[in-house]
Amino acid sequence: NHNLNIFNDYGLPILDGSKLPEYSYELAKIAIRPSPWICGKEYDNTVDPLTHQKPFFIFVHVYKTAGSTLRSFFQKFAQICSKSWILVIHCTGVNLSTIQSEEGNWEKCDVKSKLESVARGRRSLSVNNSMLRERFDILGGHLRIGTADNVFRNNSSKHLASLQHYSDESAPPLRHIVFLRNPMDRYVSGILYQKFEVKKKKYSVDHVVQIIKEEVIGARKKNQYQD
Repeated sequence: NHNLNIFNDYGLPILDGSKLPEYSYELAKIAIRPSPWICGKEYDNTVDPLTHQKPFFIFVHVYKTAGSTLRSFFQKFAQICSKSWILVIHCTGVNLSTIQSEEGNWEKCDVKSKLESVARGRRSLSVNNSMLRERFDILGGHLRIGTADNVFRNNSSKHLASLQHYSDESAPPLRHIVFLRNPMDRYVSGILYQKFEVKKKKYSVDHVVQIIKEEVIGARKKNQYQD
């Protein structure tokens, strides 16, 4: 495919929309390149070379994948590196029309905690695109990939559009961070958490195994996927 030899300004292959590029030495170098972020206030104006925007990271907390540990890490990182961190809750069911709005608050999405590099006094616990863009560097919580695509919509990078098959108007200059876990381990961990931590009940190992079997068999009979 001759398109594999055509690269944009960032050394990434220009896709023709029908085929993914073969993994190459050039792509490997890009995969291990350092983050555009450098710690410290003197680097407040750092620009991501891929998106031409300030670096903005989103931690997507998948249920039962060390999320509490990672949330603590990002909050401490923000504190040490003079960055702003916001943790949101109830955002998996956020209303689509509200996350596309520039000023409107994200419906069904709330702030659980935040740490801002600049003291701003007491503020509303509502979430919206302009607030995230102007005041924060890291967004985290139980939310779907793509939830924050409109945060930088008005400042989107045309170069990113050619890479990710987005239109010029919707290319999101965002970097997502997701921590994954073996699906079976995660499922069992979720069952144990719900039974032992949330409901505060005591079960024998055999009883827990039976509960998990019943959950899986019941879901398969209904042709449902239990995540």
